[in-house]
Amino acid sequence: MVINGATTDDGNNIPVIKHKCVSDVQFGHHQVITDLQWLPGIEITARGKANRFPGDSGRKECDFFATVAVDGKVLFWDVRVERLLKRGRRHEELADLVWKPTHMIHLVSLIGLDLGGTRFCLDPVALESRPIIVGSFDGEITISDCFRMGDEETPDFIHSSIQSHVGPIVSLERSPFFEDILLTVGDWTFQIWKQGLSAPLFHSRYSSEYYTVGCWSPTRAGVIYLATMSGRLEVWDLLDRSHEPSIGATLSAA
Repeated sequence: MVINGATTDDGNNIPVIKHKCVSDVQFGHHQVITDLQWLPGIEITARGKANRFPGDSGRKECDFFATVAVDGKVLFWDVRVERLLKRGRRHEELADLVWKPTHMIHLVSLIGLDLGGTRFCLDPVALESRPIIVGSFDGEITISDCFRMGDEETPDFIHSSIQSHVGPIVSLERSPFFEDILLTVGDWTFQIWKQGLSAPLFHSRYSSEYYTVGCWSPTRAGVIYLATMSGRLEVWDLLDRSHEPSIGATLSAA
């Protein structure tokens, strides 16, 4: 069998696939990266400004993405690493480049320590006007600016912090139907929030099993899908009932 030009012989010869480029540990995250989101249609400058491509520009590239980690940082990356190559250098030298993020946000928790981010939610269409929302390892939700305002040297990016769950937030997602409605999943519950309020619109009952992930239905506004640690899938239709899932099925053993 041939994979990427390399031949395998009954699994004895495993092909080695080299990375195109790798971020520098000194300038990147210092802890586990927990979430990543692509940012189509925008360019982020070294001064921390977001420039959106005009709708008639014809550009369809997605050159930037953002990452969050438990070290309290949200980093913005430009994948066009080839631009760092000096004229005359070979393409193979990409692996030796120092790949740095173009912009960084430092987040602090309610107790003054680095916020251990687990999930985040941002809107590439309105990156400068709409805040970034980050869920933490300690169950906090923070609402923050993506960029510094004015000429602040040490800006405080966070607007507010709310303690929402007693364990890590494993899912944080904006409703596909209402831009100011958010879903958070963590510990044994899920919650529905309206941006700007300090308490959830809906708080589920405590499940007997730990939730591992959750998401909105892309076609029905009141439907939420959840999965538990024991391998069970739950479908909640809040227009049908709110005290228990409408459908539940065990898909795999724990």
